[in-house]
Amino acid sequence: MMVSMSGIVVYSSPTGNCQPCRATVRMLDRIGAEYTEVKADACTAEALRAEGWRSFPVVKTPDGDWEGYRPDLCKALQRSADAA
Repeated sequence: MMVSMSGIVVYSSPTGNCQPCRATVRMLDRIGAEYTEVKADACTAEALRAEGWRSFPVVKTPDGDWEGYRPDLCKALQRSADAA
């Protein structure tokens, strides 16, 4: 089942060597979420730091945002979509 929530954006590390980023994307794929992955360049990374984010990935959703690998919140997205 595809998680139909739109507006999920995953900001990944500019280094491309981010295990939590890969794990988050795999989890979103596993639950069938529709998302956009943005490989953060230096400018985007600085903007995210200015917002207070300190690690990657930064995941922004209509229901709330988080940083790091959070399988519990990924699964909550699926539960929200299933309930809708």
